[in-house]
Amino acid sequence: MKIKRSIKAVLIISIICLIFGGLYFKYGIPALNLLWNQYGKEETGVVPVDVNGGILKSPDNTTGPNSTNTINATYPPLPAGSTNILLIGADAAAGLTDTMIIANIDQNSKVIKLVSLPRDSYIDYSDTIDNAITKKWGNSPGLYKLNNAASVGTYVLNYQQGIFENQGINFLCEIIKQSFGYEINDYIRVNFDGFIEMVDLFGGVRIYSDETIRESNGSVVVPEGWSTLNSYQALYYARARYRYDANGKNLPSPGDAYRKKHQLTMIVNMCDQVVTSENILRADKILNGLSKNVHHSISTDNLSSYLSVASDYAKDKYTVKMTLINGPTIDPFGDGCSYVSIDLNDLTYTEVEGLW
Repeated sequence: MKIKRSIKAVLIISIICLIFGGLYFKYGIPALNLLWNQYGKEETGVVPVDVNGGILKSPDNTTGPNSTNTINATYPPLPAGSTNILLIGADAAAGLTDTMIIANIDQNSKVIKLVSLPRDSYIDYSDTIDNAITKKWGNSPGLYKLNNAASVGTYVLNYQQGIFENQGINFLCEIIKQSFGYEINDYIRVNFDGFIEMVDLFGGVRIYSDETIRESNGSVVVPEGWSTLNSYQALYYARARYRYDANGKNLPSPGDAYRKKHQLTMIVNMCDQVVTSENILRADKILNGLSKNVHHSISTDNLSSYLSVASDYAKDKYTVKMTLINGPTIDPFGDGCSYVSIDLNDLTYTEVEGLW
């Protein structure tokens, strides 16, 4: 029987990991290896770069379509007094944070908003940081995308500011704050590929797809309608940016927004499926797998607050909204590498509610 209504988590794959940890710890099953799996400083040998002169060329985003929001200069608007958790899906090999979702929890209005940030956002660094990047990496395409900011913070700047132990995470959070206005309270970083591989351990994940999803050779990976995906299918579904017909011909696709929609859909569906009595019996095996792929800033002191939110969500007290931020495509260096402009006057967002 599912323990669905008493302990169902906060619609975030990573939060599920922590709910698992809190649940098992509460009932005496060792989970400290997961609860305390936090990132520390990385020994890079890089001399810290002085960035007191500023991080962005134009950090003041106090005008634009969101100038009257309850939190000054945030886009899209979020309520004052809410909590922002940065969910990071990282590429373990390249160090890129290809998935970045703000999980905004407003306990007053009982709304959870998942705000997906464009990974290709163009970060217009200050001259100091620009010079440091060029000295370290040259002029390789894509270095100024948001998904590379954590690597810049660690391996170029040895960034020394922020509330977390990890330099790269601190720098990424500061970029998000200056670009979108969001103050990050906690973060959870998931080795996304590794975590998705655990789908098989959970017996697959049942997903509804509104179309047939194919590989570039036209073969079907995910059929239209409801189906139970294995780890390969789930990973493809969560990472696909392009659409193909039965002959392998490219179809129109919104690109990263297409992938973000799938990732948010998978988060929602997995939350309903992974917390079962059968999985609790396999607690040790599951926790060992999760601890290899999840790092976070959440301590045992504030975990109880998130468990409280999960409990209220399980009682249907929360409304969940998914938000995709969009912006125009630009090529600021003329090298054929596309970026997303995040000038607040150009940004738009699409909000979806009640799809599940």
